[in-house]
Amino acid sequence: MTLTRALQGTAEEFDALRLATALTLEVRSRAETEQPEGSLPEVVAIQRLISLSRGGASIRVIWARDVSEHVAAAPALYPLQAVLLLLDGVEHVIEEADGTRRNAMFGPARRKIYGYLPSTDLFADRQALLCADTRGQGRPSSLYSSETGQLLSRADFDSLISEILSAQTAVNVSSTRAFIFRQTVSTIVAELFENAELHGRAAMDGTPIKKSGIRGIIFHRIQSHAPAQARSAASVGSAADVLEISVFDAGLGFYGSYSGQPLQEEVPLEDEWEVVHQCMLRHFEDDVSGVGPSHRGMGLYEVLRGLKVLGGRIEVRTGRVYGYRTFMQGEPKLLLEAQASRSRPGMPKPRLLDKTRQFVTVPTVHEQLVGAAIRVLIPLD
Repeated sequence: MTLTRALQGTAEEFDALRLATALTLEVRSRAETEQPEGSLPEVVAIQRLISLSRGGASIRVIWARDVSEHVAAAPALYPLQAVLLLLDGVEHVIEEADGTRRNAMFGPARRKIYGYLPSTDLFADRQALLCADTRGQGRPSSLYSSETGQLLSRADFDSLISEILSAQTAVNVSSTRAFIFRQTVSTIVAELFENAELHGRAAMDGTPIKKSGIRGIIFHRIQSHAPAQARSAASVGSAADVLEISVFDAGLGFYGSYSGQPLQEEVPLEDEWEVVHQCMLRHFEDDVSGVGPSHRGMGLYEVLRGLKVLGGRIEVRTGRVYGYRTFMQGEPKLLLEAQASRSRPGMPKPRLLDKTRQFVTVPTVHEQLVGAAIRVLIPLD
């Protein structure tokens, strides 16, 4: 089975894979390194991949030699394949054109991932900054201080993100607007990755994750078509440049981090959905508390506010739920405070809409995945 087919199937097909005792995944074409049109977001495919690794099945990956060399030359530019290389307990095999096979030696490629420094132009399309906690590489120099091993200070993080974005602002944008854009995006990314740092490294008992503990940030410049009702006749078919930023971890997910309890099948879906919203209320209402001194969702409402300012979109995939909010041009702006509100006029209410049903706040059940993945889309024009 190809890697794409395994990770892009229906929820029922994916759940069937998790029942297997052994899986063979094939990466035989460079098309496997591209994001299929109309598919699940890459970060959700990564969540599925890590979830398979955490299961009981043994995993074997067969790479066509030319594809393996293509990925190994710059693995951080292929986030899904880079995560595949960092999974624990996976057997990698290279297949030659004549069908002969040999064990893959991906050590040098992994070292490139650990030492990758982000590009400032994004003309490479995608790039990933990855933390491989269970491989002893959980603090890459791109995200952590080489002196203290601690996560970059907010000022240093702002500098990193601002540098990445410096070439992304349109030339006709004022310096003030460009500054606000970079600062807001920096705040969004920092808030999300600080959550992954706090909640994406430990198991329920507080000990480090023992298998495939991977966290990361993915930057991807894409083109997005506005909804038809938002376009004039002259602009039909045109697309806008959008910055897609995804932050993921392989931790307990929102429910486990907030409640201190594992997410079992018997937990009502509505309870899990409500926990996500309790997390969003963390910086919206001062009296919302959770388990521990700092818990899942700190700053998530700040992210929502920032995206409202930027006209962006957020998608949250954790456990069995998949929610979103959008403030993008041409898309319905729902769940906003009244303009007459004394405290938050026009600001978003701390609620998500269901990703499947779009305009309702009642959740749809999805296959259960480990950790959490948050994807934001930000227009660049």
